[in-house]
Amino acid sequence: MAKKKSGSRDYFLRFWAEHANYTALVHTTLGIGLGLLAQTFIVSGYTNMIGWLLVFIGVIGHLYPFVA
Repeated sequence: MAKKKSGSRDYFLRFWAEHANYTALVHTTLGIGLGLLAQTFIVSGYTNMIGWLLVFIGVIGHLYPFVA
């Protein structure tokens, strides 16, 4: 069987399936960050840096398979 190139959909699905703990951590981080941003904006009308930091980490975590 021919090896899949690194940019294919199958490569990413296989990467995320093989690294289930990493995937869970990235999605949890992103979810907590979005939750903090929404909660602080609704309650006080501004956003906090911790929420933005967690969203940034979550987005970078989603981009990691592109360079792995």
